[in-house]
Amino acid sequence: MTLEEIERVFADRLPEEVSMILYRVCGHSALINRKLRDEVKSRLPALADSGCFITDKLLHQLQEYLPQPEQTECEAGFSKAQELLLREGISAVGDMSLDETMIAGLQGLAQAGKLEIDVLGCFDAHRAPSVESNGPLLVKNSAVSEYLDRPAEISVRHWKRYLDGSLGSRTAWLSQAYEDEPGIGERLMSIEVLIEEARKALESGFFLSFHVIGDAAMDQALEVGDRLFPLMMARLKVEGPGGLLKPMHRLEHAQVIRDPQIDKIRSHGFWTLCVQPHHRVADTEFVINRLGQERFEKIAYRGARLMRAGLSIALGSDAPVDTYDPVEVLRAAGSHPNLAECLTFEEALWYYTTGSRLNQSMEPGRIGPGTRVWLTPPLDL
Repeated sequence: MTLEEIERVFADRLPEEVSMILYRVCGHSALINRKLRDEVKSRLPALADSGCFITDKLLHQLQEYLPQPEQTECEAGFSKAQELLLREGISAVGDMSLDETMIAGLQGLAQAGKLEIDVLGCFDAHRAPSVESNGPLLVKNSAVSEYLDRPAEISVRHWKRYLDGSLGSRTAWLSQAYEDEPGIGERLMSIEVLIEEARKALESGFFLSFHVIGDAAMDQALEVGDRLFPLMMARLKVEGPGGLLKPMHRLEHAQVIRDPQIDKIRSHGFWTLCVQPHHRVADTEFVINRLGQERFEKIAYRGARLMRAGLSIALGSDAPVDTYDPVEVLRAAGSHPNLAECLTFEEALWYYTTGSRLNQSMEPGRIGPGTRVWLTPPLDL
C-alpha cells in the first residue's frame, strides 16, 4: 500500500468517536486520525495543514497534548519488564526518554523496596519539569537487591534533546541526501536555541545527552561540544567512589558517523557513545535503500572503529524499539558486513556488560546469580 492509501484507511475506517494515534515502531513518525487532529489543531495550528502522517517536528509538539499514563500504570509496567530482564540476567537498564510520570513510578517502586535493577535515566527536555528545576536525582531502593548485593538505584542526571529522527522514517538528519527520496531528513532545532538550553542544563548540574542518528545531527552535537567546551569539561570533575568512575555526556545511537567526527569526539574527551548494534539487523529491509551500499558499509552502524579510536562506548539494545535479547545484540556486534567494523565476542561482551556500566559511571554489577563478570577490558585502551 502507498502512504496515501494507508492514510485513507486509517482515517476512514476507524470509529469516528475515538481519537487515535499509531506510532511507527521507532517512535519517530505516527499516523493520527481526523478526530485527534481536529481536537488539537486549535492549540497546534500546524496540524491543521498536515495529513494523517506526521513526523518528528510535529510529533514532539503533539505529545504534550496527549494523555499520560498514571503513576500506578508506570509502576506495573516497569515491574513486569524488570521480571523479564532479570530472567535474562540483566541487572541494569539505561532508559533514554523518561518523563515526569515515569520517574515518579520508578521512585514509587524504590520506596516500596521493589526495585531490583539499576536504572540510569535520561529525561526528555521539558517533560520532567520537577527534575529539570531541582537538578540531578539519585534514589536508592529501600531494600538490598538480590542481584546487586546492595540497594538498586535510580539515577537521573542526563538532560536529553532529540536532534533528529530515524532512518526508517527518513527523518534522521544526514549531511548528504537520502538515496531513495529527495531530502536530508529533519533538523529539530536551531544551534542557537540548542546552545542556550544546553548551557542552562549544564549550569543546573546535568550532563548532556543528544539523540543523533544522522551525521548532520552529529555535527550539531559536536558544535555544542566546541562552543560549551569549558562547561562540559567542568562536569567531568564529578567522580564516583575512589575516583574510579568518570561521568560522561552521551551521544545516543550514532548510526551514521564519519571518520573526522570520530576524531573530534576523541579530542573532546567527554562523550560516551551509546550504540545499539542490533539496529543494523532490524533496519535490514530498508537501510541500504536509504543510505546506498557504500555509505551503509563504510560509515553506518560502526563498532570496531569506535573502539580502536579509544572512545568511551556503551553497547545497548534500545528495547522495546528493538530486541532486548543480549545474545542477539552480541551477535550483531560481530556480524557487520564491513569486517573492519566487527567486534570480537570478547570485545562485545565487555562493552555490553562491565564496560557499559563503567562508561556510564556505574559500578560494575553482577550479571546474574552465580555467574562470572568480565572485569578486564579486552584491549589496553
